[in-house]
Order: sequence, then structure tokens, then C-alpha cells
Amino acid sequence: MQNYVSGQIELALEARAAEDVRYTDRNVRHLLTHLPSRATYERVLEAALTEG
Repeated sequence: MQNYVSGQIELALEARAAEDVRYTDRNVRHLLTHLPSRATYERVLEAALTEG
């Protein structure tokens, strides 16, 4: 997740066209306000372990 967010921020910083700037700005704001919590990752791990 950290690499994905970092990549999205890099795209936002490199955006030049007005439409791209608006899109990447919205995308980064959404990502940063909706990051998964530790509890979410724990539930995913638990689900993966019980299916195996």
C-alpha cells in the first residue's frame, strides 16, 4: 500500500495538464483519508489464514 500511495503522489507531483492535476489531487486526497487501519489488515490476514 505504501508503494502504491507513493506512486500516486509522484504522479500528482508530475501532472501538468489542468485535468490531470485535478484528477491526481482528488485521488491522493481520497487515498490519504481512506488508508486501511491495522485492524483491517488483521481481518484480511485472518481471512486468508482460515481459507488456506
